[in-house]
Amino acid sequence: MKKNMNKFLLPMLFSLCALLPKPCAAAEDMRFVDAVGDSGYYVDVNSVSYESNALVNSRIAVKKAGLNRMYVYAVQFDRVKRTYQIYASQVIKYDNHEILENKNTGEPPKFYSAHSPMNTIVDYLFAIGGAKVPPPAAE
Repeated sequence: MKKNMNKFLLPMLFSLCALLPKPCAAAEDMRFVDAVGDSGYYVDVNSVSYESNALVNSRIAVKKAGLNRMYVYAVQFDRVKRTYQIYASQVIKYDNHEILENKNTGEPPKFYSAHSPMNTIVDYLFAIGGAKVPPPAAE
Protein backbone atom coordinates (compact mmCIF):
# COMPACT_ATOMS: atom_id res chain seq x y z
CA MET A 1 0.00 0.00 0.00
CA LYS A 2 2.77 2.42 0.95
CA LYS A 3 4.55 1.78 -2.37
CA ASN A 4 1.33 2.58 -4.28
CA MET A 5 0.86 5.79 -2.28
CA ASN A 6 4.43 6.86 -3.07
CA LYS A 7 3.83 6.19 -6.76
CA PHE A 8 1.11 8.86 -6.81
CA LEU A 9 1.94 11.21 -3.95
CA LEU A 10 5.60 11.84 -4.70
CA PRO A 11 5.08 12.99 -8.28
CA MET A 12 2.15 15.18 -7.23
CA LEU A 13 4.16 16.81 -4.43
CA PHE A 14 7.06 17.21 -6.80
CA SER A 15 4.90 18.91 -9.40
CA LEU A 16 3.38 21.30 -6.90
CA CYS A 17 6.78 22.29 -5.52
CA ALA A 18 8.38 22.48 -8.95
CA LEU A 19 5.94 25.07 -10.21
CA LEU A 20 5.69 27.38 -7.22
CA PRO A 21 6.16 31.05 -8.11
CA LYS A 22 9.83 32.01 -8.18
CA PRO A 23 9.95 33.95 -4.86
CA CYS A 24 8.69 30.89 -2.95
CA ALA A 25 10.58 28.21 -4.82
CA ALA A 26 14.08 27.06 -4.08
CA ALA A 27 16.67 28.68 -6.32
CA GLU A 28 16.63 27.11 -9.72
CA ASP A 29 19.76 26.12 -11.58
CA MET A 30 18.81 25.65 -15.23
CA ARG A 31 21.44 23.82 -17.28
CA PHE A 32 21.40 23.73 -21.06
CA VAL A 33 21.12 20.17 -22.39
CA ASP A 34 20.08 20.24 -26.06
CA ALA A 35 18.70 22.40 -28.86
CA VAL A 36 16.57 21.81 -31.93
CA GLY A 37 16.16 24.83 -34.18
CA ASP A 38 15.33 27.84 -32.01
CA SER A 39 14.21 25.64 -29.07
CA GLY A 40 16.60 25.11 -26.17
CA TYR A 41 16.10 22.32 -23.64
CA TYR A 42 17.15 22.90 -20.01
CA VAL A 43 17.12 20.93 -16.74
CA ASP A 44 16.75 22.50 -13.30
CA VAL A 45 19.42 20.45 -11.52
CA ASN A 46 18.08 21.58 -8.13
CA SER A 47 14.76 19.82 -8.83
CA VAL A 48 16.10 16.37 -9.74
CA SER A 49 14.99 13.40 -7.63
CA TYR A 50 15.57 9.72 -8.34
CA GLU A 51 12.89 7.20 -7.44
CA SER A 52 14.75 4.19 -8.78
CA ASN A 53 17.47 3.22 -11.21
CA ALA A 54 14.96 3.91 -14.00
CA LEU A 55 12.67 6.69 -12.70
CA VAL A 56 13.66 10.31 -12.26
CA ASN A 57 11.64 13.47 -11.61
CA SER A 58 12.82 16.83 -12.82
CA ARG A 59 11.72 20.32 -13.73
CA ILE A 60 12.64 21.05 -17.34
CA ALA A 61 12.26 24.10 -19.53
CA VAL A 62 11.88 24.43 -23.27
CA LYS A 63 12.81 27.93 -24.38
CA LYS A 64 11.43 28.92 -27.78
CA ALA A 65 13.23 32.09 -28.79
CA GLY A 66 11.16 32.72 -31.91
CA LEU A 67 7.92 32.71 -29.89
CA ASN A 68 9.24 34.57 -26.82
CA ARG A 69 7.97 31.66 -24.72
CA MET A 70 9.34 29.31 -22.15
CA TYR A 71 7.48 26.11 -21.33
CA VAL A 72 8.30 24.71 -17.89
CA TYR A 73 7.32 21.16 -17.03
CA ALA A 74 7.38 18.95 -13.95
CA VAL A 75 8.15 15.59 -15.50
CA GLN A 76 8.79 11.99 -14.53
CA PHE A 77 11.04 10.06 -16.91
CA ASP A 78 11.26 6.27 -17.14
CA ARG A 79 14.45 5.42 -18.98
CA VAL A 80 13.65 1.70 -19.20
CA LYS A 81 10.25 2.22 -20.86
CA ARG A 82 11.53 5.35 -22.68
CA THR A 83 8.56 7.41 -21.51
CA TYR A 84 7.96 10.76 -19.90
CA GLN A 85 4.90 11.97 -18.02
CA ILE A 86 4.12 15.65 -17.46
CA TYR A 87 2.49 16.39 -14.09
CA ALA A 88 2.34 20.16 -14.27
CA SER A 89 3.28 22.89 -16.69
CA GLN A 90 3.63 26.63 -17.09
CA VAL A 91 3.79 28.86 -20.13
CA ILE A 92 5.93 31.90 -19.45
CA LYS A 93 6.61 34.97 -21.57
CA TYR A 94 10.38 34.72 -21.80
CA ASP A 95 11.39 38.37 -21.94
CA ASN A 96 9.62 39.47 -18.75
CA HIS A 97 8.90 36.07 -17.07
CA GLU A 98 5.16 36.79 -16.96
CA ILE A 99 3.27 33.56 -16.27
CA LEU A 100 0.66 33.15 -18.98
CA GLU A 101 -0.70 29.74 -18.02
CA ASN A 102 -0.49 27.17 -15.19
CA LYS A 103 -1.72 23.60 -15.53
CA ASN A 104 -1.78 20.54 -13.33
CA THR A 105 -2.10 17.74 -15.83
CA GLY A 106 -2.89 14.09 -15.60
CA GLU A 107 -1.52 13.23 -19.00
CA PRO A 108 -0.64 9.63 -19.72
CA PRO A 109 3.04 8.80 -20.32
CA LYS A 110 4.38 9.54 -23.80
CA PHE A 111 7.16 7.69 -25.59
CA TYR A 112 10.36 9.37 -26.72
CA SER A 113 12.83 8.21 -29.34
CA ALA A 114 16.54 7.62 -28.98
CA HIS A 115 17.19 10.74 -31.07
CA SER A 116 14.85 13.14 -29.27
CA PRO A 117 15.78 15.95 -26.86
CA MET A 118 13.92 14.01 -24.14
CA ASN A 119 16.39 11.14 -24.51
CA THR A 120 19.27 13.62 -24.22
CA ILE A 121 17.68 15.02 -21.05
CA VAL A 122 17.32 11.53 -19.54
CA ASP A 123 20.94 10.68 -20.38
CA TYR A 124 22.02 13.94 -18.76
CA LEU A 125 19.93 13.35 -15.62
CA PHE A 126 21.43 9.92 -15.03
CA ALA A 127 24.95 11.12 -15.90
CA ILE A 128 24.82 13.82 -13.18
CA GLY A 129 23.04 11.59 -10.65
CA GLY A 130 26.07 9.69 -9.39
CA ALA A 131 25.46 8.19 -5.94
CA LYS A 132 21.94 9.67 -5.83
CA VAL A 133 20.75 7.08 -8.37
CA PRO A 134 19.57 3.96 -6.53
CA PRO A 135 21.26 0.73 -7.62
CA PRO A 136 19.28 -1.68 -9.82
CA ALA A 137 16.77 -3.79 -7.90
CA ALA A 138 17.91 -7.31 -7.13
CA GLU A 139 15.84 -9.94 -8.88
